[in-house]
Amino acid sequence: MRDLLTSSSGVYHRPGSPGSNTKNIPERGSKKPGDYFHYNNWDFNVLGAVFEQLTGRSVFKAFEEDFAGPMQMQDFDPARQRMMGYDGASRYLAYHFFLSGRDMARLGLAMVRNGRWSDKQVVPSEWVAESTKIRVPADKMNESKKSRIAGYSYLWWIPVVTDKTPEWRGACIAAGHFGQFILCLPALDMVFVNRRAIPDELAIARNDGSFKEELPAVTMENFLGVADHFIRAKLTVR
Repeated sequence: MRDLLTSSSGVYHRPGSPGSNTKNIPERGSKKPGDYFHYNNWDFNVLGAVFEQLTGRSVFKAFEEDFAGPMQMQDFDPARQRMMGYDGASRYLAYHFFLSGRDMARLGLAMVRNGRWSDKQVVPSEWVAESTKIRVPADKMNESKKSRIAGYSYLWWIPVVTDKTPEWRGACIAAGHFGQFILCLPALDMVFVNRRAIPDELAIARNDGSFKEELPAVTMENFLGVADHFIRAKLTVR
C-alpha cells in the first residue's frame, strides 16, 4: 500500500484514464516495487478499491461523511462525484471529485492547520505529518518538468525548499485534472487554490475517451510561479 501511495508500485499498465505520465513507461517487471516513481493513475485507482474493501464505504461516501459534512462545505454535491475511465481499459476506475474553489480551499486549510477544521480534528495530526513527509526526492523522479520543483509523498507533491524560500517549509500540493491545484503553506497559515472553470460534461467526455482534443492546462510550474510572486509581494509589503 505504501508503494501505491507513492506511485511506485512497479505495475505498469497503460493508463485507464487521463492524468498519468504517458512518457517513458517502464516495462512491467523491470522495476522493483517501491524503488522507482512513475506517476500513474493505476496505483491511485487501486488504492481506492483497497480503501473500499477495508472500510466498507465508497470513497465518495467517506468524503461526504468525514469532510464535506464536518467542514460545512458549501457546494459539495454527492450526485456530481463519479468513477470514470476508458471503456474496458481497467476494472479499476478513477475517482473524480467535482469541487468548488472554496471547498478545495477548506481541504487545504485543514492540512495547513495540522488536520483541524474549527474545533474538529478531521484528519489525525499524525497522518498529516506522515503523508507530507518527503518520500521521493525531486531528483529521483521520472518527471522531467516537476522534478525541478517538487518531490512526492503519499499522494501529495512536496515543493523543493531552498535557503531563499524558507516560507515553503512544510508545504504540500494537491494536483488535479486540467491543472487544478491546492497549495498548503503551514509556515504562512495560507492556502492557494487554482480551479479551472471546466464544465462537468467536458471533464466527463475527456475521461471516457469521447473527447480527445488536448486542452491547455495550467502547469505546476505556472501555478507555483504565480503563488511565489504573490508571497514575495506580501512579504515585501510587510
